[in-house]
Amino acid sequence: MGLDRTSVELIEKTVDSIERSIVAVIRDANQADKQALLTHWAPKLRAGPPKWLDRLWNWDELDNPTELACKEKPRWLVLAAEDGELFGTLVISGPIALRELVPGASSEPYLWIEYLAIAPSIRRDCPPGFVRAQRVVPVGVRLMQVVIELSVERGAGGRVALHAEGDIAIDTYKKWEMRRLPERARHPSDGELYWVFVGDEDWAQTFSQAATSGVKEGSR
Repeated sequence: MGLDRTSVELIEKTVDSIERSIVAVIRDANQADKQALLTHWAPKLRAGPPKWLDRLWNWDELDNPTELACKEKPRWLVLAAEDGELFGTLVISGPIALRELVPGASSEPYLWIEYLAIAPSIRRDCPPGFVRAQRVVPVGVRLMQVVIELSVERGAGGRVALHAEGDIAIDTYKKWEMRRLPERARHPSDGELYWVFVGDEDWAQTFSQAATSGVKEGSR
């Protein structure tokens, strides 16, 4: 199934507690989306808590090869409502043999998650000054489902991997039961050491089944 036909219903709670569904579609980021991330997300991130490390990202060039761990076939996607509002974004690349980025690791191909973020205004720890009235089901889980789908499409069998930056990300990937590799690995863009989390084929199947049934919970 192509991602251009992938959508998910998000539940909105309005101020009068009436629920209605929002259709959010996974699609490639266009120039308007990138501008919205830069002009709407970035200022809120900078005003948010210091633990939001995506406040330091170069939001105008997330798919620039200089910002990526893997340079192979990068793709920038968004989870967007019909009216254009952005709930989440991600950049993937690869597949790439894991050992090319993590010395001594597996030679099997993994899809690399370069960036994965949800809208600052729907995070649980969002400052009250710009919290939206509505709350939506976990966007991060849906984004990871998309990554798994892309991994299968690109011949990596659902295998995914990433550098985890900060405690929030590490806690989320632990909740999602991804496996942390025993040694940190350097990110090619900045030379810093980060923990690497991976999910193999069995993990991908288990995660997708649990997410579909509504069992998994993630950071928003």
